[in-house]
Amino acid sequence: KRLREEAFLKNGLGEINMCRLIRDGEYGEDITKILVSEKVIKKLQERNIQGLEYLKYKENYHITISQNQVSTDVMVNDKKEESKMDNSNVHVWQSEGVKDDVFDGGIDEPRPISPSIFKQYKPVKQAYLEWREFKGVKTALLGSHDDKEFVDECKRTVRWVEKGCFDPIGYHLYYREYLSQDVLCVSNFVPCVSQKVVDILQEVCPEEIEIFRVSLNYETDKKYYVINLTRGIRKDVFMKNGLGVIHFSRLIKGEQDDENTSKILVSEKLIKKFKEANIQGLEYLKFGENPYAF
Repeated sequence: KRLREEAFLKNGLGEINMCRLIRDGEYGEDITKILVSEKVIKKLQERNIQGLEYLKYKENYHITISQNQVSTDVMVNDKKEESKMDNSNVHVWQSEGVKDDVFDGGIDEPRPISPSIFKQYKPVKQAYLEWREFKGVKTALLGSHDDKEFVDECKRTVRWVEKGCFDPIGYHLYYREYLSQDVLCVSNFVPCVSQKVVDILQEVCPEEIEIFRVSLNYETDKKYYVINLTRGIRKDVFMKNGLGVIHFSRLIKGEQDDENTSKILVSEKLIKKFKEANIQGLEYLKFGENPYAF
């Protein structure tokens, strides 16, 4: 069940025992706290349930969220101390190719599908439904948008999602020699990686990603994938508390920020795994040291 914040603040839980608290956010409904009734809490305490912090509403500043939503504070698990990690060893995801000004589809190439569905820190199929409600997308799909390339991009995106997201996404790679790398720069907004990187991500943070096959304009025996990140963390929260137990996340604007950011944050654990595996094509830049990321 879900309960709107204004209704909860006015009337409490009523007869509900466990539900998500929702409120209006920038991209629609922003799912935050999970509320638990006094009755359920008593049962949990009677049975000596371990691993749960018994925090009353307003005291619970460590907010547990669903895997596909934005954190208004740090993700926590049963160990409090893990939510107190700082950001000194957090890195920013960046491929080496970004210095060569390689953008989505290349400067003269159309984007294969809309990168917007990969920038919402949600599963693609959920992000797609919200993307279709964007004003520009609605106009394009109705055929009344002036930008023909954008109209075609929107139509390609619809076909790709409605066919189950199974078709490889076609990206343009400028230089064949990049195929020796594990991290490609085919987009400023979407990580594109080899099977080697995918294996590490699935080992460390499988619940934080979705993967989709890629086809390139050069033939190669290597398999590449784009990564959709299903978690986001607000900038002000990250600056205060670090990543917490998150390993791979989009950084989104905080309450005091005017502009969004396209930065992707990478935990120290992931970076160690990448270095141990000799992952090529990734710049190992710590947060704050990255002159290229916007």
